[in-house]
Amino acid sequence: MLDPLADKLLLVTTFIVLTLPNLGLPNRMPLWLTILIISRDIAIVLTVAVVNLATGPRTFRPSPLGKAATALFIVTCVVVLFF
Repeated sequence: MLDPLADKLLLVTTFIVLTLPNLGLPNRMPLWLTILIISRDIAIVLTVAVVNLATGPRTFRPSPLGKAATALFIVTCVVVLFF
């Protein structure tokens, strides 16, 4: 349970730091992209919380699409850091 939470926290923090305007970075992440990614994570957490409250505790398996999205987020951060 802590590993996915740590992954999400790391990605969200990375996107926020790469979006901040006062760091003097030559390339910054667009604000709309950061808001979109954080909103997606919040929507997923809220949906799981509502389902768990309505039907009782459940486990959700990660989908290949979710894993691909996480990989794309990581690659995006690496590319922004590289350039």
